[in-house]
Amino acid sequence: MRKAKAHHEEEHENAERWLLTYADLITLLLAVFVVLYSTAEQDTAKFKKVVGAMAKVFDTTKPQKYGPADGFGNSKELCISQGDTLDEQPAGGEQKTEGTLESVQKSLSEEKGLGKGLSTKMTEQGLVINVEEQLLFPSGRTDFKPGAEEVLSRLAVHLKTVPNPIKINGHTDNVPIKTRQFPSNWHLSSARAIKTAEFLILGEKLAMQRIHVAGYADTAPAADNGSPDGRSRNRRVELVLVKGSAEDAPAEGAEATNGSH
Repeated sequence: MRKAKAHHEEEHENAERWLLTYADLITLLLAVFVVLYSTAEQDTAKFKKVVGAMAKVFDTTKPQKYGPADGFGNSKELCISQGDTLDEQPAGGEQKTEGTLESVQKSLSEEKGLGKGLSTKMTEQGLVINVEEQLLFPSGRTDFKPGAEEVLSRLAVHLKTVPNPIKINGHTDNVPIKTRQFPSNWHLSSARAIKTAEFLILGEKLAMQRIHVAGYADTAPAADNGSPDGRSRNRRVELVLVKGSAEDAPAEGAEATNGSH
């Protein structure tokens, strides 16, 4: 009888041992969930910091509807990258006045000394300021001609009177180019647009957030390429002051600039 009772007590103890294992498992699971929760809280804090930093650099409070890949047809679009220079814009670098595109066009028409090769046209997209190659670049190159920086500096004075986004479009004629530096007219037109934008941003302190550049090569001619005069008019850089502000600037196609000259 004693042996049977002892055997019964041993079986009882073994049958309840699983409770210890179960309790240990619950404790471990609780610890895991606590760790996961604390990790998630840390990640959220880090995520908020990252979002805040990106908002500061890219100004995400203003949707960039006119940035790269916004539907510019067959244009080769590029954006200038200058690291953290967005935070380094001088406080007095750009004047914020209540000017209008019409007032800019009028003041440009009254500007003396800019010379032949600069014209303006109001389109559905905005004010197109057309600067022909002869005022800016030697043939097939992207280094500025003498006097080109003065032309752009004088234009910048007018650009600073309005807050509108600025699209800088490079154009060429249909004569092919194939050099080590520029394998095609796409490369040349894009590089000229970038060169112009760089001067306005770095030299004239225009806000980078306003600037968008694109190269169209010979796909959006302003004149007939069948004559030397037409080809000369097609080799140009367009500065388009887009109607509206950065918040509501529409995403137009290349056809909005095709008729500018």
